[in-house]
Amino acid sequence: MKTTMHRFNSANRQHYVFDKNYTFKLKPRLLYVGDLKQKPGWEEKPHCHDFCEIIFVVSGHGFVSINDIEYPLNQGDVVIYNPGVMHSERSSENHPFEFIFFAIDRFEITNLPKNHLLPENSDFVHSCIKSYDVLNFIFKQMILESDKKEYYYGEISKELARTALMYIIRTIYCDEVDSNKPFQNNEVLNIAIDFINDNISGDLSLKNIASKCFVSKFHLSHLFKQHKNCSIGSYILDIRLTKAKKLLENSDLSISDICRETGFKDTSYFCRAFKKNVKSTPLKYRKSCKKKTYNNKKASV
Repeated sequence: MKTTMHRFNSANRQHYVFDKNYTFKLKPRLLYVGDLKQKPGWEEKPHCHDFCEIIFVVSGHGFVSINDIEYPLNQGDVVIYNPGVMHSERSSENHPFEFIFFAIDRFEITNLPKNHLLPENSDFVHSCIKSYDVLNFIFKQMILESDKKEYYYGEISKELARTALMYIIRTIYCDEVDSNKPFQNNEVLNIAIDFINDNISGDLSLKNIASKCFVSKFHLSHLFKQHKNCSIGSYILDIRLTKAKKLLENSDLSISDICRETGFKDTSYFCRAFKKNVKSTPLKYRKSCKKKTYNNKKASV
């Protein structure tokens, strides 16, 4: 029996097809979820992270200090801390706030540095009061999942965090229509990047990657220059050299084996490219890493 997909609309039955022109890839790792109960005069010491942290003010009032500048916080406000941003929070004496927070890393958005959710010059505090009800539900559900720890709570919490991000991003960038803006990445670029990462030792010619994305070579090259500010060849070389450095640091594979694992055509070309970009030969790089590891272990004894 042959089955067919039907999308015929009627007065009682409607089908809504999603437009993928402005979808983007955001698959972060959820590091932790937490909350702060209402406590008058609570204050935290200034600190920073190497990951991204998001705070949602459930109720009350308080203040956040970011890079020595203080901002008031009210119900429905969302605070986004990019990596390396020095910050601290303090609660009001009369109307202490309650907030829920979570942290994410291992994500990259086109046009932004790794683990950055906002451009460098963006505001840190955003009012999401229009989305308060849904955000309040999502954030509190993350806490509930973490408390109960029932089956699949980790996976559910991760998807809840991602959904919260979608609502926050919608609020912040609802008026942005420029294709160069963050969160409006081209889906073809995401497919190409996934293919490159999954086939680093394989055929990564422009022709082959373009065929996997069902676009022309010219169009694919334009996307990398527009969104990554580099050629596709430079991007692939950087990925391959990054993997080569990790193998030199953490394995005993020979140079020829590493060359093969990272997709370089021959050892001599690999060594030339490595020295040009890393300013060291592969062997010297490996020796320096082992020496550094040895010294660190010796110092800790």
